[in-house]
Amino acid sequence: MMHIVITACDNSAGETCPIWLGMSVLAHWGIAKPARVTGSNEKIAAAFEVTYP
Repeated sequence: MMHIVITACDNSAGETCPIWLGMSVLAHWGIAKPARVTGSNEKIAAAFEVTYP
């Protein structure tokens, strides 16, 4: 069973989430999806640093 479920994408807050069994805590971290960043390696790495400091 998952006790805490966190979504971490700027557009996932409005999406329908799956049904979680039990009393899970749901939280949303509205950041840009780093996998969609384009450009230099430095720019892409910086985007991932925001999500995984």
